[in-house]
Amino acid sequence: MQNSIEGPGAEKGILTVDLANVDKGGLPVAAFCAIANTAPVPLWEEPEEDKPKPWKYWKLKYTEGQPRLKIEETKFYILRSKERIRVPAGVAIYCRASDETIGEMRIHYAGFVHPMFGKCRTDGTQGTPLTFEVRGHQVDVSLADEERLANLTFYRMSMDHTRREGEKTSYDDQCLELSNVFGKWPGKLRRNDNDTVEPD
Repeated sequence: MQNSIEGPGAEKGILTVDLANVDKGGLPVAAFCAIANTAPVPLWEEPEEDKPKPWKYWKLKYTEGQPRLKIEETKFYILRSKERIRVPAGVAIYCRASDETIGEMRIHYAGFVHPMFGKCRTDGTQGTPLTFEVRGHQVDVSLADEERLANLTFYRMSMDHTRREGEKTSYDDQCLELSNVFGKWPGKLRRNDNDTVEPD
C-alpha cells in the first residue's frame, strides 16, 4: 500500500508532522492552538452563518526558518501529517499514535481512514493529510517538522466500498482544517499582539 501514501513516512507506513505554514486569511499558520476559557462549542448542526466563529476559539501558530513548534503545557493543538493519503475502494486504514505520550505531549487521531479517502479533492491532487490532536502536559516541549507521530495499519475490506469516483465527503479537501462544526475563516485576517486573530 506504499503507493497510496506520499511523504517521508510512506515506505514505513508511519505519519510525521508537517510544520510548514499554510495560508489562512492572508496569515501563515502551521497549527491551531485552542484559546482557553471560551464558550462551549455547540456540536449540533447549525446553518453556516450561525456556526461558532473560529477566530474566537483558536490562535494561529506559525513557524519560521527550520520549522519547530513549541507545545506549551496544558495547551491543545490541531496539526496535520506530512504524508498525503489516498485510499482504494477496498481498503481502510487505522491510525494509531506511535506512542500516546511523547515526552510531555499526548497525541490522538480518532478512528479509521475510510475507503476512497483522499481521491476526490477539488484541487485535482491525489492524497489528503490526516489531522492530529496534540495536548501539552506538565512542561513545554519543542516539536520538530517530520517528527514521527503515528503508525498506520491497513485492512482489506471484505468487499469494495460502493462510493463512486467524484462523490465527495467533507474531509476530502482538508489540509490544516478544523471540524466543520466551526464556521469558515474569513478571507482576510489580522494578528493581534496577544497572538489571537480577527477579521480585517
